[in-house]
Amino acid sequence: MIDLACQRGARLLFEDVSFSLGRGEALVITGPNGTGKSSLLRILAGLLEEEDGEISHDDEMLYLGHLDALKPQMSVMENLRFWVALFGGTGDLHTALTRFGLGHIPDLTAGVLSAGQRRRLTLARFSCFLGGDSARPIWLMDEPDSALDDAGRGLLDELLAEHLSLGGVVLAATHRGLGIDATELKMGELNIGELGMGS
Repeated sequence: MIDLACQRGARLLFEDVSFSLGRGEALVITGPNGTGKSSLLRILAGLLEEEDGEISHDDEMLYLGHLDALKPQMSVMENLRFWVALFGGTGDLHTALTRFGLGHIPDLTAGVLSAGQRRRLTLARFSCFLGGDSARPIWLMDEPDSALDDAGRGLLDELLAEHLSLGGVVLAATHRGLGIDATELKMGELNIGELGMGS
């Protein structure tokens, strides 16, 4: 990604943002509110047009925004099945739910889930796109640990580490940092540094 710029209305959020990631690499995007973290991810996902710059990638993506994009009238399992079918994921759906602590409520309507349970269901969805023919190598994640407790954040870190070990790529906007080895892009400063394990 070379010299990206984003303008919202009359305000220039950022400019001259450049980075390159290879297989198995992660970028954590940090910075104060309003500096363009979410906008950068939306540009990369094709949901927002860049003001300037060049984007180049050859792989399929999965995008996680602020909302979990769940259908509240459908059950936990129906939501997972819908998204996996839509984007071509594979794997055992019951195993995915169990991994994220939802195996006991597959028939519960998603509309009654807590915020943390909704985020765990979203992570279960991502886990169905690990490696093999179902891989979507580039994961774009906006505050992926939102609403998660400590145990949930641990499950997230394990999922991201597994994805990276299989050659996947992670770009995540976060205030807390994530428990994976990643390069840090500080929006508002545009300095590249290292964000280590557990930061």
